[in-house]
Amino acid sequence: MEAKSNMTKPKIVKSILKIAIKRSLNFRTHCLISFFSNITIVIFIYFFWKVIYTENGSLLIALDFTGAFTFVAIANVLNVVFRTSLVYDNSDALIRGNIATDLIKPYNFYFYTIYKTIGYVIPKIIIIGLPSIIIIFLLNGFFIISMGNMIFFILSAICGLLISINIDYITSILAFKTESVWGVSILKDTIISVFSGMIIPLAFFPEKISSILRYTPLVSIYNTPIDLIANDRNMMYKFTSILIQVLWIVIISFVNKWVTKIAVKKASINGG
Repeated sequence: MEAKSNMTKPKIVKSILKIAIKRSLNFRTHCLISFFSNITIVIFIYFFWKVIYTENGSLLIALDFTGAFTFVAIANVLNVVFRTSLVYDNSDALIRGNIATDLIKPYNFYFYTIYKTIGYVIPKIIIIGLPSIIIIFLLNGFFIISMGNMIFFILSAICGLLISINIDYITSILAFKTESVWGVSILKDTIISVFSGMIIPLAFFPEKISSILRYTPLVSIYNTPIDLIANDRNMMYKFTSILIQVLWIVIISFVNKWVTKIAVKKASINGG
């Protein structure tokens, strides 16, 4: 129990992240393919919204072309970077029985999974995320971003990543109960894609719906970071946005740790 309580020690966290990063870099070719695929999608998004605003620009008063393209393009980049195999890894480990080994090891399964997943994401941020965002700004005429907006974007994107990973984790925990998480994962991805503003900017949603969605963890994943980098918000708005994200991280993390304890007790593991 003592070993499990030490999962937050910097040395242990660093070790887990280092191993995960090395494993992720073994798939450099996959990251490069994902990068070029993502750039192709970004260019498609650019011309897609360009056509929409050319034909119906006068009807889209909620957001101008630059705002709409920036929002959807960056949301797509964040989606690619944030996407992990956590759900399927845990499900596969359960089906194969490998999860038994993880559960008896002297560490907290929840924290280990979160740190390991963050380690997998870090190379994607460098190889896919940063170059893609630079290209987005180039397509937009490279408009100047204030240092303040950039700092809040980075902080908010980190919070968005943690929320996304925690939602993936709680989805994967369903594997302990159902032993098949594919359908639930597809449903989760669909709900996030639609209601996080990833596909359609939140500005185009009816006001009543968007006002409700703003206080959900879904919007905190993509909409909040992009809003803080693309718009000049006052300091109170920025801090409030970050605070809402942090609160969701705390809430979902607490739920995940609670659900993990229950799931582990009731886990049905193939082969014992």
